Amino acid sequence: MGYTAAMSNQARWAIVELLCTIALPAAALMLLTDADRLGPAWGLVVALAPPLLWGVFVMVRDRSVSALAVISVVSVTLTGGVGLLQLDPTWFAVKEGAVGMLLGGLVMATAPTRHAMIPVLLDKLVDTERLQGALRQAGQPDAYVEAGRRATIQAGLLMLASGVASFGLARWIVRSAAGTEAFGDELGRFTLLSFPVIGLPTTLAMVWVLERLLRRVEDASSLDRDDFLKVGG
Repeated sequence: MGYTAAMSNQARWAIVELLCTIALPAAALMLLTDADRLGPAWGLVVALAPPLLWGVFVMVRDRSVSALAVISVVSVTLTGGVGLLQLDPTWFAVKEGAVGMLLGGLVMATAPTRHAMIPVLLDKLVDTERLQGALRQAGQPDAYVEAGRRATIQAGLLMLASGVASFGLARWIVRSAAGTEAFGDELGRFTLLSFPVIGLPTTLAMVWVLERLLRRVEDASSLDRDDFLKVGG
């Protein structure tokens, strides 16, 4: 029951995140950047406010400076810079691709260390003491560490691929000069399409990576995942 309640709570936060980072910015870009409304500059500012505030909120809520949240805030700021400084739209595509590839590279770099990203993210969810005890008893003490490192590499590769895909999608959609109504409209369409085209497949693939990790640990320890997951417990 605790696991189900925690998942429901995470689902609610995920919906709020989608609203702040995709729905509201896309609506503002496509509806408010016309000259007879807010115009390209102020429409862009309003569109960037929800994801920027969300990034700050996440850091305050978690009472920690999350690298992911910092990168998100920087990404939003760079998007605003491209639009407000009226830079070549190619720079927007470069920024989109660079963020994903930078994240992917950083994640993969953690794999051989004791701070591999996936085990670190699972730290609050997994009763590592109980799990490691079961793995030692089963004669596979390193199974969780090895599976975590493998999952971290896979997650990094997914992020690298999403960066490449983001660059390609941005180059295909965002072609108009920054600071124009057309740029705002194209940015809005990119924001809307980026989730079903890139975000959703990447998320599903990440779920698959985590599922494989949990299955590997279950097989190695002879425990059911409910025995070592402590979500909401």
